[in-house]
Amino acid sequence: YSGERADKHIRKQVNNMRAAGVKILSYYIDGSSEYGRESFDYKYGKQSTAYVSVADIIPLAKSLNKTFIER
Repeated sequence: YSGERADKHIRKQVNNMRAAGVKILSYYIDGSSEYGRESFDYKYGKQSTAYVSVADIIPLAKSLNKTFIER
């Protein structure tokens, strides 16, 4: 279960959660594949996604803290 079929299913479920009032927070943790990032954006939406490098964990911690304070 992967590829376009899985991407469409995940996107549909994420949109169902949004429609139910669930706030979506997603992190794309460093990847070398441009397809991986495009697929991630498609499924979760750019508006709810943060991009983080595995080489530097501090921005991840700061981003999480900021998000939790705002919500």
